[in-house]
Amino acid sequence: AWLPCGWRRELQRDDLSPRPPLVLRGARERALCAAGRFDGMFQWSSAPPEEAQERRRRRRMLRYVVGRDSHAVRAAEGVPVVSTVVQAVHKVRGHSEQEKRAKARNPMGTNGVITQTAELLPGVSDVLQCIHRFRGEGEAAERARATSLQRYLAKDGALTRVAELLPGSNLVAAVCLETTGNHEEAKRAINLLQNWRDAGSADGALTRLAEMFPGTDLIAFGLHASHGDFAHALRSIVKTRYVDITGDMVAVCLATDDVDSLGIAKVIVGDVSVHPVSGPLLGALMDLVSKAIQNTAEASPLIDTKMITGDIWETIETVANNLIKKNIELQLDSLDEKVCTALQDLRPTLAKMRTNFVMRALIPESIPNPEERLIWLLQEVVPKITVEHGKVPQMRRLRPKYTKYRAGLPEAGAAASCLSFLGCCSLGLHTCALGCFAGCLAGALQGVRWASTRLVPMVNSRNDASETQMRRPPMDNSLPGNRNRRWSPHEDRGRPDGISVEIPRVPEVVAAVTKYILDDVLASWGFGRLVAKILRSAMRTLRPFLADLVVSRSKAPAQVLILVTIPKITALEVNKNKLELPQMPFLLFVDLRLQGPGPLIERVRAVMADKVVDNILERVAVQLPDIDLRRVVPQLESFAAPVSVQLKLGLEWEGKSLAQLVLLDPSVRLSLPQ
Repeated sequence: AWLPCGWRRELQRDDLSPRPPLVLRGARERALCAAGRFDGMFQWSSAPPEEAQERRRRRRMLRYVVGRDSHAVRAAEGVPVVSTVVQAVHKVRGHSEQEKRAKARNPMGTNGVITQTAELLPGVSDVLQCIHRFRGEGEAAERARATSLQRYLAKDGALTRVAELLPGSNLVAAVCLETTGNHEEAKRAINLLQNWRDAGSADGALTRLAEMFPGTDLIAFGLHASHGDFAHALRSIVKTRYVDITGDMVAVCLATDDVDSLGIAKVIVGDVSVHPVSGPLLGALMDLVSKAIQNTAEASPLIDTKMITGDIWETIETVANNLIKKNIELQLDSLDEKVCTALQDLRPTLAKMRTNFVMRALIPESIPNPEERLIWLLQEVVPKITVEHGKVPQMRRLRPKYTKYRAGLPEAGAAASCLSFLGCCSLGLHTCALGCFAGCLAGALQGVRWASTRLVPMVNSRNDASETQMRRPPMDNSLPGNRNRRWSPHEDRGRPDGISVEIPRVPEVVAAVTKYILDDVLASWGFGRLVAKILRSAMRTLRPFLADLVVSRSKAPAQVLILVTIPKITALEVNKNKLELPQMPFLLFVDLRLQGPGPLIERVRAVMADKVVDNILERVAVQLPDIDLRRVVPQLESFAAPVSVQLKLGLEWEGKSLAQLVLLDPSVRLSLPQ
């Protein structure tokens, strides 16, 4: 009770364990021994645990004055020369975090205020550029080069181009260029008249002179941007040879309730960094993006210029949503023309297949165009297609009604056929017709028995195989993560997540398509009319027969799974570099109503597993660095080197109908013209 409060708290600790023998010092150690917390075998150290030591250090009032994180030390880190001494003290004491902080706050450091101010002076910037390169600081060296005499006196430098405009000095410039091995530039310097004609161009002398000075470089930036020379506009602000743009994350939220309401809900942009920075670069990039959108809007009839506002991200959302909506409407309005064009293009293929009499009887010359009602129905149905995310639907297995047959009519028919054969051969009775009829009846009844006992189990096994194949991830050996990988069916026993696309008004669509096939397509040639009659007669008896094979104790329809695989598609091709989409397998869940007089097909859903979508995005992300965006986006043609994007793609879902396309770690390098 007589101990101070701080000592009592120390004695109440439960984690006091034997320590290595050290020398006891101070009143605290003597108090511990007096309280019986010392066993005589070990001596307690005066140093408390690290947590307690840090807690006591924070309690000291002097830490605000002379501590390593004190205000005085932080202030000293921002003073020239003194900051170097503080860095040395931090280094000696092993304070690595504080040493990094002092280097970042040093005004005479690599990125200090004094250093960056000195880099604005030609001549001094050349010296600083050499220092940065000697230290291995490439970004700082590139920043210092922006205002160096080396750049201004280069073969395409501002001072060199100005000297080419003046009589006499152009000859001096030509001699200097010739001695340095720049023969083409030396010829250019001699042609004084042509130099004056090109003085106001993007690489002319007056333009480069304006890019040298603060204030006039903004005028050059505006002129370049208004003429669509985005690379030169960026050069006038940056004054470096390249610009690296990196970010941590860009998320595009997509609303997928149905096709009609498909669009961008919002755009989330994380931290964006631009290097090297030697001017108001981020604002210039935003201005260039806004100008590019405006130029695109003026050239495209699908974009209204009134949508362009001051907020760049709001403008991107509005313009993108308008483009998506207008393109969907345009595709639906031209659906009849596209279908007719596709059927017309199919005629040469059909003509090549009609090579002999048999093929001419089986294949028609052409396929007739569909009726307007079918086109109108498709135009009404497509905008209402829904897209949702969730668990893959549970497969409903069919229960066979007949599992085993006893001897019956097939055997009796076979016996009658054998007796008639024996009677004809041995007794000379005219029973051949009876034997033939009995044999055919036996074969037909045996076929019905086979279908009754094996058709339903076969459908169940095919459904299981299709579901297993959908759960199996695609093995693309071009991806590093899939090499030497083997899939086991035990990897994913539960139902995977996937994207479900459901088609509305399925009975109407199926009825219209069936009518078009039977009444128009098959009725266009003789063999087709025969097939149509057979199908009409078979459909009247096939549905009751199938309904009799399945045990149905509920109103749930029968379900058939169809595995569909879309082959590889070349989405984009640029200079022998292709952006290919891999194989895309998905399942069609077809619900059949076997009982009753209603429509046979009630519901159709297309389901694609998330593993397939992830494989598609990963494959696209791997191929993107090989695509030169200068050949795709016209506004990027003036950049000096290929423009490629490196990133990782992912698709996340915030709900059933809200997808989030995530671009992780995007980076791009823009090489500017010199």
